[in-house]
Amino acid sequence: MEAGGRMVWRWRPTTLRCLVSTGREAIRILADTQPTVVVLDLGRPDIDGLDVCRFIRKWSQVPIIVVTADGAEDRKVSALELGADDYVTKPFSMRELLARVGVAIRHQRARAPETTTFIVGNLVVDVSHHVVTVDGERVELTPKESSTSGVCKADPSQTD
Repeated sequence: MEAGGRMVWRWRPTTLRCLVSTGREAIRILADTQPTVVVLDLGRPDIDGLDVCRFIRKWSQVPIIVVTADGAEDRKVSALELGADDYVTKPFSMRELLARVGVAIRHQRARAPETTTFIVGNLVVDVSHHVVTVDGERVELTPKESSTSGVCKADPSQTD
């Protein structure tokens, strides 16, 4: 969308969840949430951004995109070796950053294990073990019923 000759970006509340200004605040919030992607500016006033990256990697595999004004090769290599998934040097466009976020999400989803257990209310279908329970009690399945339990999909909109 153009406004006065410049691009205008509209963020939905589910797209941009949290902005923090310090490394300590980022660590505190990340310890309590499971973000889809972390965009980490290395220029934190209290903790070096590389230390924040190192801390996140101790307990999470969330994609980390580092943004910084420091384009030194040693700094880039250090960030990537500590667990950053991407490194963007300022200045950059919002379009480029959004493209990199999209790639990080796509790669994260590709690495995620396939869901084999589906829960709908009190019904639990464990496809890989061919087990169905209702209210915690196992339901005995015929061989045909057992084979058709695999048609469950993670996304109910998929009907192929």
